[in-house]
Amino acid sequence: MSESGFSEIVLRDGERQLGDVVAEWRDLAAHIDGSSYFETPDWVLGWWEERGRPRTVVGLWRDTSGRLEAVAFLSRLREPLRHGFPLAIPVVTNSGSGRPHSAVRCGWPALPHRVSDVREWAANHRWRGSLLLRHLDRQTGAQSVPPDAHRVLSTRCPVLECTGDGAVHPSSKNLAKDLPRFRRNLEKMGVTFAWTPPEQMTADAVDLLFALHASSQGRHGASTFTPERHAGLQRRLITAAQPGCGPAMATASHEGRVIAISYGFVWRDTFYAYQGGWDISYAKLNLHTVLKSEMIRLAQLNGLRSIDFLRGVESHKYSWGAHDVVDETWLLPRGLSGWLLERKFQLARAEQARDLGQAKRPRPRLAPGRVAMASRSRGHN
Repeated sequence: MSESGFSEIVLRDGERQLGDVVAEWRDLAAHIDGSSYFETPDWVLGWWEERGRPRTVVGLWRDTSGRLEAVAFLSRLREPLRHGFPLAIPVVTNSGSGRPHSAVRCGWPALPHRVSDVREWAANHRWRGSLLLRHLDRQTGAQSVPPDAHRVLSTRCPVLECTGDGAVHPSSKNLAKDLPRFRRNLEKMGVTFAWTPPEQMTADAVDLLFALHASSQGRHGASTFTPERHAGLQRRLITAAQPGCGPAMATASHEGRVIAISYGFVWRDTFYAYQGGWDISYAKLNLHTVLKSEMIRLAQLNGLRSIDFLRGVESHKYSWGAHDVVDETWLLPRGLSGWLLERKFQLARAEQARDLGQAKRPRPRLAPGRVAMASRSRGHN
């Protein structure tokens, strides 16, 4: 370790190589306001394994006593110019981000006085090529962006701030009116709901998730959330889970069988609603709607105050009272890869604008408490 307290590890053997750093990293992230599950070693190292162990460096900053004050991570891999298009270009990116696993609120856990050190490290990374920092949290992630980078994409991510007492108050008048009737109909049948925290999750929950997801997607065509692409990471995350950190789920059961699942991740006071599914034979009973209500209620009763619906501006997310929080993608272009990435994100912004225009609904407000931060976000674009 240098006099500045900095050391760098070329990642070759994941958790076994890092040893005690894994617990230090997790503890540091847990003490940083606004950190997300997608900044934890559980997610990042699981992603690294599932992506085939791409070339990755981990930067560590410590104080004079050896206490970890910041951790940052970059991976070199190939970025498709368009999804499903064979041409890919080399980029350096924040580990844990990008397809196919759809992380949000990305960033690097760093105490405030170490942010400038992390920013400088990222700007002077060891590899040639463009630096693409994807889906950074506007509050905590974008502060570590190198000064010469510019924002190429902003992504709306609905978040529901809860009261913490188990109350569910849909903002949609129709939903608020119909929800009690939907719930009564299921209760009369004997449908029950339960919450499974991270420390009680088992690997068979992954098989259940994919089976019910496939059932609920049956009439909509093939889903990109397939066991071939995603099951491995989910099993790794369940193996790494501990109280307050990792996969959790709300389930609906009927006659001793689970018929619906809302699956996501617990971190600090937030449940990240990642995926779900239900038995299609119960669709006419509005099972999915009632399960989402129960997920919101049960998450609160288990100490969570926020439901993060992740990317996507589907109207049903806002019907529960969610507000937009914004993720940002930044690019420090270099050479031909930089030029190609600029074109890629031009197309992405055009497609985003088209999709939002088709939605034909008012733009939801930013979440309370985040408006001021948004107005102070990095101005260069």
